[in-house]
Amino acid sequence: MIHRILIVFSLLGTAWAADGDLTLVGGSDADSGMVYIEFGGQQGAVCNDGFDVYAADVVCKQTLGSTSKATARFPPTSGSGLQVFLDQVECRGDESALMGCVHGKLGDSGKCTVENSAGVICWNPDDFPSYAKNHGIFRLSGGPVSTAGRVEVFFNGSWGSICDEQWDVEDADVLCKQLGCDAAVKASSGSRYGPGVLDIKLSEVQCDGTEDDMIKCRYVVLERGMNTTCTHEREAGTNCDCGVIVTIGDGQAGRGLLKVRLIGSQESEGTLCFDSFDLRVADVACREAGFPGALSFSEAEASTGPMLATSYSCTGSEISLKACVATAFNTSQCPEGKEVELVCQSKEGVKPTGATVTTGAPEQGGLSTGAIVGIVIGCLLAVVLIVLILFCWLRNKGDASGGSAPI
Repeated sequence: MIHRILIVFSLLGTAWAADGDLTLVGGSDADSGMVYIEFGGQQGAVCNDGFDVYAADVVCKQTLGSTSKATARFPPTSGSGLQVFLDQVECRGDESALMGCVHGKLGDSGKCTVENSAGVICWNPDDFPSYAKNHGIFRLSGGPVSTAGRVEVFFNGSWGSICDEQWDVEDADVLCKQLGCDAAVKASSGSRYGPGVLDIKLSEVQCDGTEDDMIKCRYVVLERGMNTTCTHEREAGTNCDCGVIVTIGDGQAGRGLLKVRLIGSQESEGTLCFDSFDLRVADVACREAGFPGALSFSEAEASTGPMLATSYSCTGSEISLKACVATAFNTSQCPEGKEVELVCQSKEGVKPTGATVTTGAPEQGGLSTGAIVGIVIGCLLAVVLIVLILFCWLRNKGDASGGSAPI
């Protein structure tokens, strides 16, 4: 009877301890997918409201031991009955698990629906270490569109910003070209795109303009505790010229017909064909237009104008359609009324990177309630086992002593 009770306690402890565990589902490979979170023995979605690249960093770290390339949209399976189990996620990016970020109550969806579920594209954990060793990994964060923002670099195992000491347009040019664009419009200083919260990794970046990777430029590595004038009020930023202007609908609501204008020697403008379009291209287009990402795309109800003789293939992590693979497209192959309409994720709920952390947020790497309960049950189970072993040992010792006593 006692051993059955112990088994039940053990199973309960295991179930509770799984709360907060993450799985990636429905991606194009094992390194991407919709974020599923465990709660009470079931899996549910994580809401994309406020879910940004820093939250994606944490998810990729927790699930694969790598880091993120981008947030992404992966629609849930129709009729799956999936529910949202976590909302209002705000991460710094250096937490070890998603439950260590600021978040709503686990198991409570708030007002979020499964149509607004979060997804990620992660670096492959096997390829990433060697790639990071030989290449610079950079991104732009905190800007109004994906082609502008604070410069961040993955360096010595984690993400961080760059000090604006000696930062100029020549340095920014190298970065923008590395990210797939034509040039830099401007190199900004003084944390133009808001102060970050991660470590400042590099300072005094100096490029001569011939480099194909900014990590090949000269720079000074900033270590924690170094005496430096670099602060979060002195972070470098840039605005890249990618030669593309993306407009969705009226340009404000984030829904409607997708129009792409190509600027350059052969300027052209038009819609894109639905048949050669997917969600990864949609994500890039929405972010370039100033929205967090895509929710869905569909066919336009009627033809509205010229179609661009180009189709795009994107991984989903590009800062611009210019950085995607562009292929010449015969517009006559696209039937009338097959232009793309987009629905982008709302800007509402997106918070600045340097926002003050909500009072009462779990500390970095904090355990979920379920994990704590699981640990407590495990400890109680250990105590019960010790007591039982001690009881049996004393009883056996007593029996042995009684058997050897003289008659």
